[in-house]
Amino acid sequence: MIQESIFDKVLFCSAIEEELLGLIPAIKHKLALGVGNMEAMMNCFLYLSANKEINEIIFIGSAGTYDTKLCPLFSIVKGKDYYYRELAVWKLEANSPNLLEVFIPQTEVSKNNSPFFRWNLEKYSVNSPHSISLISISDLPEWEHGPVLENMEVFGIAKLARKMGLNFTSIFGITNEVGRNGSRDWLRNYKQISKKLIQEINNFLVS
Repeated sequence: MIQESIFDKVLFCSAIEEELLGLIPAIKHKLALGVGNMEAMMNCFLYLSANKEINEIIFIGSAGTYDTKLCPLFSIVKGKDYYYRELAVWKLEANSPNLLEVFIPQTEVSKNNSPFFRWNLEKYSVNSPHSISLISISDLPEWEHGPVLENMEVFGIAKLARKMGLNFTSIFGITNEVGRNGSRDWLRNYKQISKKLIQEINNFLVS
C-alpha cells in the first residue's frame, strides 16, 4: 500500500465531481476543476497556490478514443503525451500559429521517484481540443501518427504541472468513440466508467 502520508502531498482532480466519487478516505486533496483546458488550469492553479505542500497531480478523466481497435471502449488507461490541437487543424480547415504550444511529452512531467510511476496500464497520447470533436480521424488528411484519446482538460493541467515543477499522471476511462455520436455515448456511459475507474485507482492505492 502507498503510505498514507504521501496522499497529503498529492492532488487528485477531475473535470466534474462525479468522477471523483468513491476515492478512498485517506486522500486529502480532491478537486473538481471544471470543463476545458482554461477553466481546469485556472482552478488547479488557485488550489495549488493555497496548498503549497502538494508536489504531485493525478488527473482522473473520461476520454473518447479516436481508434476503438487500438484503445477499446470501457478501457482504463494512462495518458502518455499531451496535444492541444483542434481536429480542424489536421483537416486543414484551421491554422495553429507556430508560437502556440501544442505538445507536451510525458517525460517532461514525470519523475521516476513517484510511487505512481509503477502504475502498470496501457499508455496512449491524448489530445485536448477546446471543444468536443464530432468528426472521425478517417476524415483527416494529415493525421499521421496523431493522439489516440481526446479529453478537454488534460493538456492544461500537464502544462501547469510542468511550469510548477510538479509530477503529473493522468488516468482515463474510455467512454466513447470520437465522432458524431460521441457526446451522446459519453452521457450514456460516463457514470458506469467513472465507477470502474475509481475502483482501479483504489485498488492500486491499497495494493
